[in-house]
Amino acid sequence: MPRSPHCLRMEKGSILRIYLSSRHLLICSFMARIPTVATNQEDIYRRCIDAVRNYWLQQGKGVLGLHIEGPWINPRKKGAHAEEYIHPPTIDEVYTLLEYGKDVIKMITLAPEVCSNEVVRLIRSYGIVISAGHSNATYEEATRSFENGITCGTHLYNAMSPLQHREPGLAGALLDHDKVMASIIPDGYHVDWAAIRIAKKIMNSRLFAITDSVTETTEGLYQHHLEGERYTADGILSGSALNMAKGLRNLVNHVGINLDEALRMCSTYPAKAFEIGNNLGRIEQGFNVAFTVLNEGLEVVEVISN
Repeated sequence: MPRSPHCLRMEKGSILRIYLSSRHLLICSFMARIPTVATNQEDIYRRCIDAVRNYWLQQGKGVLGLHIEGPWINPRKKGAHAEEYIHPPTIDEVYTLLEYGKDVIKMITLAPEVCSNEVVRLIRSYGIVISAGHSNATYEEATRSFENGITCGTHLYNAMSPLQHREPGLAGALLDHDKVMASIIPDGYHVDWAAIRIAKKIMNSRLFAITDSVTETTEGLYQHHLEGERYTADGILSGSALNMAKGLRNLVNHVGINLDEALRMCSTYPAKAFEIGNNLGRIEQGFNVAFTVLNEGLEVVEVISN
């Protein structure tokens, strides 16, 4: 499930923007996506939720819901997120957002060390997946949070406490756990190919691919500028220029993962992480199935869907 190319521009969110994004991603081989809204003010989250609901009312397809990344993260690992909106959550704040975004919000990325167990349990009670990210959690803090209901990690290695020999951090906790999954960005800029290969050997089916893609913007809180094959904001790496087909090619050609397994990293495993693997991500009777036809170079030739 990729980050939408328009994920950080939805402060002016509209049905048209989501439709155009969906058509673009369909051409690029995406059949289902969960756009991301980064750390922002509450009104922006509400507008994004409204935009997705209105898109669904107009019979829009392909958008499964929203991923809220922030604002309940650690400013020490903010990356390109707007620090002025980062803060620890209150129960009332969380409840208000969850009620407004009921059935639209599918995942929330937060830093477990700044969120209470009560907050985590409340989010999980709405059926929302919680992913640990933009976090400076210790190995012990991260591991305890996994036992409390956090089931995933956001963009492994990036914007999190690193694996060090005396302080394994969130990265080490994700690698070491036997059930928690994690996304990774296979563009060669966010993570070195060897680091992806090491994580894959350890995590196996717990590791899945995302694009973390954004697009050129010159207005609003997040202004992304293309530099080669990646985007930066104020000189900070802020997103990729990937589509999932290119991510697939990178996993095969640069990381050395066999094609069958790379395909699962781009389909079956993310569906499981988002807890929608009961009707997406596999070719089975009763599943919502679409086919992406690739040529020998693993480039998209055709997308066949209903």
